[in-house]
Amino acid sequence: MWLVRELVRLVERIVLGFLIALVLAAIWAAVSKHSFTHNLYVTTLSLGCVLLLMGAVGRGSNFDRGMDYSVTQAAWGRIPGVSTL
Repeated sequence: MWLVRELVRLVERIVLGFLIALVLAAIWAAVSKHSFTHNLYVTTLSLGCVLLLMGAVGRGSNFDRGMDYSVTQAAWGRIPGVSTL
């Protein structure tokens, strides 16, 4: 059962990513001289490369630890209503 649930979540994320690429390509096609299909190709390729790079960084990296709110709150304290970053 957990396998089906995780596959559904994966498909949801893929569809969401493609919809974002579709919207960006439509906007880009309106302002560029290229066709919509060319812009969609470039947009999906670019987003895919960015997502692969984000996946390659993984968890527990310096970036992930630097963006952890609990670490910055422990070091700098917490002011109500103000982000610690």
